[in-house]
Amino acid sequence: MLIHIRNWRWLFWLLVIGFIWVLVSRLNEIEKLANTLRQGQWQWVLVAALLQVGYYILYAALYQASFSVVEVRSHQPALIPV
Repeated sequence: MLIHIRNWRWLFWLLVIGFIWVLVSRLNEIEKLANTLRQGQWQWVLVAALLQVGYYILYAALYQASFSVVEVRSHQPALIPV
């Protein structure tokens, strides 16, 4: 069991290092995104974010309807991450 936990810790730290590397390598793009959001009107940014959330909810409903056709039970909130 101890060896198993150490393997997961190694994988966790490898993923953390990879995530930091991606952030650092894409820092210029992140700065451009932040500048774009700062220059934009917050009302439209909020509308865009709400539309994106609505898109994900409707897409989850589409998955649920597709699953119900083949008689697979599912719930829409559980399908949002899909």
